[in-house]
Amino acid sequence: MGGLRKYSIPFKGLVDGQHGFRFEIDKTFFDEFDSSEIKTGKLTAEINLLKEPQLLEIEFVIHGVVDVICDRCLDNFGLQIQYKGSLFFKFGEVNSELTDEIILLSGGQTEINVAQYLYEFIHLSLPYTKVHPVVDGISGCDPDMIEKLDALSIKGSVTEDSDPRWDILKEINNKN
Repeated sequence: MGGLRKYSIPFKGLVDGQHGFRFEIDKTFFDEFDSSEIKTGKLTAEINLLKEPQLLEIEFVIHGVVDVICDRCLDNFGLQIQYKGSLFFKFGEVNSELTDEIILLSGGQTEINVAQYLYEFIHLSLPYTKVHPVVDGISGCDPDMIEKLDALSIKGSVTEDSDPRWDILKEINNKN
């Protein structure tokens, strides 16, 4: 994970107040994470750091496009994502995570590497189901794959008396 060093924010020498940072995220970033669902993309992370004597507040704004696999047709496509959130870092004796948003830093720490946070926030921005967008009523899915799926799908509805094993359950359901 040596390539992730460039995602560090040195806060030790900064004066109290607001500080801005900008990071570009691309294929080399995702290559550092073996189990990443995302293999490539082009994103920008804008980070606003508010430094106070006993607290650091970091606001993350991430936007761009990641390449994902469509859950419907299994073709790659560019998915637009956006994320906005904050983390709070307090100073203490040891490094630990107090809550999802509050992290304790040891007093000797001079910088924060935000790569893992960026990785997690990008993945949290992915929708549960990733499918090609529909533009002007036309799906971006591979038409050949959709045709094959339609040919393999079950046509029509299943009749009520198609499986007698369910009759007992239907009777129980009708009594309630």
